[in-house]
Amino acid sequence: MPGSGKFSPSDYAVMTLMALSLCDLAIPYALGPFYPGFSHLHDTLSTLTAKTSPVQSLASAWLILYGILWAIALLPLRPARFAPIRGWMVWGALLVWALGGGVLAGLFPEDLPGHAETLSGKLHGISAGLGSLALLFAITGLSLRAQHRRAALIALTALAWIGFALFLGSKAPQSFAGLWQKTLLAAAYAALCLALIRPRRP
Repeated sequence: MPGSGKFSPSDYAVMTLMALSLCDLAIPYALGPFYPGFSHLHDTLSTLTAKTSPVQSLASAWLILYGILWAIALLPLRPARFAPIRGWMVWGALLVWALGGGVLAGLFPEDLPGHAETLSGKLHGISAGLGSLALLFAITGLSLRAQHRRAALIALTALAWIGFALFLGSKAPQSFAGLWQKTLLAAAYAALCLALIRPRRP
């Protein structure tokens, strides 16, 4: 944040994104106890949105609210904040994440593993998958061209990509899908927030 002690609208936007990121990581722990048999290691947030989930309405409502608030928070973050790369591409990718990984994923419930695929589950998977790729694209662009904290950003981005790859391969019921999703999101959120926080001026 600026060293003057005063915050601009974009600074408040960054703080909002940080708060949303923390909430998104905490939601499964808040809703999980109300879903008998839910495993934080093997089940994802999407599992909580399945039609048979006892917390389906809450989990879906959170994803929709999360996506809307994330998109609103992006408005003060003009593409110039993401310089020296093509800032509008990163800004657009983060908007795709808000819509795909948030709003659309909440509107279309996931199918439980082992159950027949429905149109809703297919749309959920496509929107969440495209949103995740957009988020990874955004942090990759920021980390490769970063002028500050570059080593930490590259390490977090690499961890996020590893988590994503392992998550894609975790289709079996006991394949740690929940762990890999949390790894992906935690590393991606940390990289994004680290990239957006302005270095203190001397």
